[in-house]
Amino acid sequence: MAPLRATDRAELDAALSKGHGDQVRALVIGARGRSGRGAVAALTVAGVAVTAWDLAETRELDREAVLDHDVLVNTVLTQTPAPPFVRPEDLDHPHRRLSVISDVTCDVTSECNLLPIYDRPTDWTQPVRRLRATAPLDLIAIDNLPSLLPRESSTAFSADLLPHLFTLADGSPVWRRARDRFEAASTASHDTPGRKS
Repeated sequence: MAPLRATDRAELDAALSKGHGDQVRALVIGARGRSGRGAVAALTVAGVAVTAWDLAETRELDREAVLDHDVLVNTVLTQTPAPPFVRPEDLDHPHRRLSVISDVTCDVTSECNLLPIYDRPTDWTQPVRRLRATAPLDLIAIDNLPSLLPRESSTAFSADLLPHLFTLADGSPVWRRARDRFEAASTASHDTPGRKS
């Protein structure tokens, strides 16, 4: 229900469990990652039949299978360009069953965007945008979605970060990689004409 508001897991699960009685099939791509596991769990609470794909299932993408689900949840963050899961021409496919796309990754401005079908994210005030009126297709692409469950998100992120904080002084590989990426991004932003740092 718009506008969205921060809540907790129990309240969200209670809202999801009301369901609506329809036979809904959802596809979660990136189902083994943190966001993917969360999407599978939420959809399961809502009584939705979930197909869970990860890297193995997307190496040779079955585009017809993607379009044959009611809901697509993309949780894949890639750093190299790859074939998109849904292309603009797929939105007008005559046999498209797909009616809701939730792009958790929200990588809309990247050359690595796996859903190049929209030009801006949605937000808490207007979480859903209609991409097609005939054979309706709605988009949810909120780039700060973990804020919906602030306590759970903070606890999970902190639990993942804490062990690495203890290795900061030791120069662990995690921190070396983080420094290298920061320096590469800083150099790239200074080298890109017209880009502000």
